[in-house]
Amino acid sequence: DGVEASRLRSGYVFVGTPTAPAIAINPESVEVSGESGVTGFEFENVGEGTLEWSLSVVEGASWLRVASCGQGELLPGEGAERVVLEYDLNPDTVVREGTVRIAGTNAAAKTFLVRQLPWSGALQVFIEPQGAIDAGAQWRVDGGQWQQSGTILTNMRFGVHTVSFRAIPGWAAPGEQNISLITNAPTTVTGTYVSTTETGSLR
Repeated sequence: DGVEASRLRSGYVFVGTPTAPAIAINPESVEVSGESGVTGFEFENVGEGTLEWSLSVVEGASWLRVASCGQGELLPGEGAERVVLEYDLNPDTVVREGTVRIAGTNAAAKTFLVRQLPWSGALQVFIEPQGAIDAGAQWRVDGGQWQQSGTILTNMRFGVHTVSFRAIPGWAAPGEQNISLITNAPTTVTGTYVSTTETGSLR
């Protein structure tokens, strides 16, 4: 009817004829990357009378928090309140979820869902010198498959990984290296082989 239509605003969903304060949020959920960052949402009083509201993180409080929001009172037609949320890096291998709850006096509570993807990094390893590469030098991470010099491995977990180098005749392989992956940008490592042949035959 006309009363309901007058309470609808673009991006918000409200059903029924309001007779008391009512909360509408936009959007209702968001999906974010595995790195730390900022997100948020807006909410509005689409009902009648003053909305006295409170906001809390009811799930995921160890990594999701409220960075900023307005005061705890909102009048009808006053406009939307903006809530800014901060979230930490997700070191797990699965998606995690956090929930923010908005409760109001004489108004049904609403929730905002944050789905955070797992963090993933990348590792690129170069081998020197070219003579060792020609002789079959390779590298691998955490005991996995052997890789060629310059290969980039993606979708790697946050944390410490071990890079090792293949033993080849005529060359002393570099020792293992423990690498910390802490950013989505590729982490670069160089392993240098040393020739064990007689002086004068170095390449």
